[in-house]
Amino acid sequence: GQEIFYLNVFTILLYTLTILIIGKTVKILTNNYYSFLVVLVLILNHPIIWLPWSNYVAYFFLSISIYFLVKKKFNDNYLFGLFLAITILSRQDFFLPLILFFSILVLIKLIYKKILFYKSFISFIIPIFFFFLYLVFNDVYYDWKKTIELPILYLEYRNTNILSLIFNFIYFFITKTFFNFINLPQYCLILFILTINFIFLYFSLIKKNYDIFCLILLSFLLCAVSINLESFRLYTSVSFGIITTAIFLYQLK
Repeated sequence: GQEIFYLNVFTILLYTLTILIIGKTVKILTNNYYSFLVVLVLILNHPIIWLPWSNYVAYFFLSISIYFLVKKKFNDNYLFGLFLAITILSRQDFFLPLILFFSILVLIKLIYKKILFYKSFISFIIPIFFFFLYLVFNDVYYDWKKTIELPILYLEYRNTNILSLIFNFIYFFITKTFFNFINLPQYCLILFILTINFIFLYFSLIKKNYDIFCLILLSFLLCAVSINLESFRLYTSVSFGIITTAIFLYQLK
């Protein structure tokens, strides 16, 4: 039948909505001009989906989560936590970076703003709790657990380790991306995002703007999802750093 065709159409729809949601998020933090610019840049660099993969689905839900976090002025809210959890359930590769991001955000809010973030915590835990209940009651928990071991098998098969992958990731963007602009132009945007965010990270700490600091940190943590350097993974994870890149350029003027 047409299942594969409709799956592609569905993924294209999610990806298009994601770019628009990111644009609306940038609009809240800057203005219409930067919002339009971000949407245009993302479309020109990654205009179509490569394949109907779950990264695009997770990218969509993560964009909604960050939108509600920004819209509520980085305050505690149910929708932020809920969509963050759905992101993880859409693509479990996002589990570790998003858990770290959420934990750091909660600690910063508790220490500097005296906010418990209990609403987001509750809405974050409930979907994941029901997912594990589903696994247990359907007697598939141990089958699912085996999938967690796949990255370890991948490292063994490639005769490498996580430190080597991180080194190759950094080396690729420092050397091959910059000096191979003609063949790999789409990677230059990711390099630009990572560079600007690295600079912005320093200034956000000096100014004690911890909300922006957490958003910048998210883009770096999401590098874990795309450490094998496939461009569609980079554009469904690290490209979130374009939000803070736009903020930096907006403040710079």
